Amino acid sequence: MDDAFLMVSKFPIEQILDAIYEAAFDPDRWLVVLRYLTVASESASTGIGILDERQGMGLMDEYNTRQPDEGFWLKSDMERRNFIEYARRHAPLDFTNRESYFPKDYPNLAEINERLRSKNIADQLGATINLPTGQVVSITSERWLRDGVYPDALGARLDMFRPHLARAALLSANMGMQRATGTMAALNALGLPAAMLSLTGKVLETNELMAQTSENVRPVAWGMLRLTQAGADKELQQIIAEMRAGLAPRAKTIPVTSGEDRQLVHVIPISGATRNLFYEARLLLVITKVGAASIVPSREILMRLYQLTEAEVRLARVLAAGQSLQDCALFLGVSYGTARSYLLRIFRKTETNQQSELVAVLKSIAQIGVVPR
Repeated sequence: MDDAFLMVSKFPIEQILDAIYEAAFDPDRWLVVLRYLTVASESASTGIGILDERQGMGLMDEYNTRQPDEGFWLKSDMERRNFIEYARRHAPLDFTNRESYFPKDYPNLAEINERLRSKNIADQLGATINLPTGQVVSITSERWLRDGVYPDALGARLDMFRPHLARAALLSANMGMQRATGTMAALNALGLPAAMLSLTGKVLETNELMAQTSENVRPVAWGMLRLTQAGADKELQQIIAEMRAGLAPRAKTIPVTSGEDRQLVHVIPISGATRNLFYEARLLLVITKVGAASIVPSREILMRLYQLTEAEVRLARVLAAGQSLQDCALFLGVSYGTARSYLLRIFRKTETNQQSELVAVLKSIAQIGVVPR
């Protein structure tokens, strides 16, 4: 065991290894891992980034050397593509400081170095892990200018954790894919077409029913999908654009057909997905038919889809069971005026105008019984 490591980190190596493997199953634990690596490498901060040709996602520990919206140190699609190509073919396997990591002719190296210096960052200590999914994992520690460049000994100190970090990253990716596959199968069994989308709107998973649904959804280039109804597609693309801009994904119910066979697309943010960097799913799309179910929607679905309050959820569920507004007020122990006030707020949040229309929508979402976390 490295005595210098123990003196610097104050944590047993076994404790750090436990945290790494816990992070494979609990994305929140990655922040704990990053803090351990920061202390072990005598750094200002440590971050982990997951990159592919279309997007990059990152997470940095609490000792942040930059604002969250600055990402890592890749500022353009071209820089990200250059890094991914280099990482897949030439990047050193071990934790290496910046001077040794990149060749002198690496594209835009001088500009990148100057950008780091402008942030008072003297050096980086990094390693990359290539996942079978095609994504590149970049783990990077950073030092302030006042602390100088990294000595080789600190890279060797982190190398003892590299194989464990690689296994945990692979486990995280596989766990995410298994959850997605299970969700798609469950919704298919319920008769509901469904798809999972990434941060950029790329289709990651679909079930058989969604693949057969050509009247409402059509595939387009780059693995994307569009809704065939122009107005509905505009709303979906707006939600995706907001996500790409860094905003939290919005839940939304979008009508895609009208008349007796009216259908709705429910756009549902995947809870906790922003913490799981190793699987890209950010949105769940589910298509339902209006009024197709006799059961009432769950509290969780109502809250996540429409951000209803507890009082509004209780009223909505009783309405969906077929009760009049007056009977709902008696059942819930509130005045008719209070129930009416709740109903108006529910109209606004669900974008409905009449009680019959609201009940039909509520019955349609009651079919959605499985939502990934």
